[in-house]
Amino acid sequence: MAERSDFAPRGDLIDGHFSLPQRVAGEIALEDPGDTRARLGAFPFASDSVERAVSAAREAWPAWRDAAPETRATLLRRFREVLRADAERLARVIAIEVGKPVWEARSEVQAMLAKIDITLSEGLEQVAERAFELGPGQVGRWRASARGVLAVLGPFNFPGHLLHGHVVPALAVGNCVVVKPSEQAPATGQLYAELALRAGFPPGVVNVVQGDGAVGAALAAHRE
Repeated sequence: MAERSDFAPRGDLIDGHFSLPQRVAGEIALEDPGDTRARLGAFPFASDSVERAVSAAREAWPAWRDAAPETRATLLRRFREVLRADAERLARVIAIEVGKPVWEARSEVQAMLAKIDITLSEGLEQVAERAFELGPGQVGRWRASARGVLAVLGPFNFPGHLLHGHVVPALAVGNCVVVKPSEQAPATGQLYAELALRAGFPPGVVNVVQGDGAVGAALAAHRE
């Protein structure tokens, strides 16, 4: 079940820690879609969170990139178990926050679990190292490589599954992520951050920053 604390702000997840902004640039006033006269919570955000989160991700990247693939896969399986253990709580937060039926929110969470499974099986098979013949006596090799830090902007309609669908493949092949949840679904993003933290990813590998469209634009345009 969703908890009252799920709609209380904990701040951004940066470098393995939640922290509320010291210099508040704005606040997301989260209305209850089932009763727009009621407010679920208020989530403050800061203009410097993007810079701090990207820096943390960039610093964490070399070690995560160089980790054994099975080490990354083990943590993603752990993430799956953490998500599964709190599946009903996550589904309820999604349903309350964006106003979708609980059955649909449950289906969304099941899709999140399946995303990890398919990434670690069929997904990684698509990027496995290959050798191929270029010509007589010539052999070529194809190898995927991590790129660095991936920005993920979450939409509101599937606030868990659609951001998760980019996070998991990025992590599996050695990238770090900075996620900005939809401003219409900050509680879902916050709970996602909590579950990622509980899964035990190294500090800086998964970062989550709250904010409005301007924060998303700053993240998307960041040079790193």
